[in-house]
Amino acid sequence: MAKGGSFEREMATQLSLLWSEGEREDLVRRTSGSGSRFTSRKKVNKDTAFEGGDLTLADPEIRPLFDLFSIEAKTGYCSKSKQKKEGEVTSFRIQNWCVLDVLDSTKTKRDDAFIEMWKQARRDADAQLKSPMLLFRRLTRKSCIVLEDFLVRSLFSFKQGGYPYSSIQLYLKEETITIFNYMEFADWMWGSFKKFVLKFNKENYTP
Repeated sequence: MAKGGSFEREMATQLSLLWSEGEREDLVRRTSGSGSRFTSRKKVNKDTAFEGGDLTLADPEIRPLFDLFSIEAKTGYCSKSKQKKEGEVTSFRIQNWCVLDVLDSTKTKRDDAFIEMWKQARRDADAQLKSPMLLFRRLTRKSCIVLEDFLVRSLFSFKQGGYPYSSIQLYLKEETITIFNYMEFADWMWGSFKKFVLKFNKENYTP
């Protein structure tokens, strides 16, 4: 939990900087219990504004972002496996999950860590009538951002140019999503992210 909380705070800062073009780092905060209060109240048909997902607004300045997105921030999810070295000496090897588990996992249950994270992001977003944004970081790797196809196509149209970095488009049974390296995505959207969200909300979002 401590590791997850640290990642949530880090990404809250990064989103604040992206929105404000480097001027502020305090616009986003963690939700109460990483969204648990929203979930428990939803079970008894009570809404809790801006408390779904892992991150929420800390300042009204960034409300348009959370009018559009329900944001999940996930890290960890590694497992340990035994391996023998030097005869009878047993040690542990960390196994990092991979997006390719969607295709080549040998487990009976094909829903790997990534799919479980995206399903939660989608579930929480649907409950709030918002679009899901998933931020994740694997062990010793860089942070990534995942968006649904409709948003990605709108972003490309808004930017009127190709994405200058690598990305992964993943076709799931229910939908298509795209995975970007977060810092590369932020570099591409620097100076445009807030403008895009405001324009998108004006054209598609009814408060």
